[in-house]
Amino acid sequence: MRRVIIIGLVFLTGCLSGATSPSSITTIQVASNVSQLGVFAGDQIQLNAQALDAAGDVVPVAFTFASSNHSVATVDVNGLISVISAGSTTITVATAGRSSNFTLTVDGNISNAVQLTPPSATIAPGQSIQLAAVVITTLGNPARGKTVNWSTSDATKVSVDNAGNIHGIVSSPGVTVCATAADATSVKGCATIVVQPPAGASSR
Repeated sequence: MRRVIIIGLVFLTGCLSGATSPSSITTIQVASNVSQLGVFAGDQIQLNAQALDAAGDVVPVAFTFASSNHSVATVDVNGLISVISAGSTTITVATAGRSSNFTLTVDGNISNAVQLTPPSATIAPGQSIQLAAVVITTLGNPARGKTVNWSTSDATKVSVDNAGNIHGIVSSPGVTVCATAADATSVKGCATIVVQPPAGASSR
């Protein structure tokens, strides 16, 4: 009987020595699936938190989540953020007296610039290419749900349709083709299109 008791004590001590507790937490790491293309109203973002001890091992604990600005975004008990409007908020992730902050900036989707690809091109009479237009917001992100209107400085030499398809008509040292944000007529991007016949061919 005495031997059995000693073995039991040794086993219990070993279990306790390898255990971790919330007081051993030194770091809280917070990861998210936030898009590199910006955050906009209506988005949802999932936060995933881990508590680590001094050795870098995970400490199993529960977390609380709180938003500093509920008009911008709310967060539920599982770390799921629901984005409501443009602005900034700080999501605080906490456990066992320690916390980590996740800063969220929500784009207002305001048109600020239009980027054209390619920004210039040389084509032959009769040749067609397509330009791609992306509206950029004031925060530098690709805008969502924006359209552009296309125009050409000389439709007798270079034409453009509503999809940005460019068609060379006759030789020209340069025609300006622009895409203007439909919701902001002062916001545009332009490309220079040179029309010249292939080497050895005569111009029309």
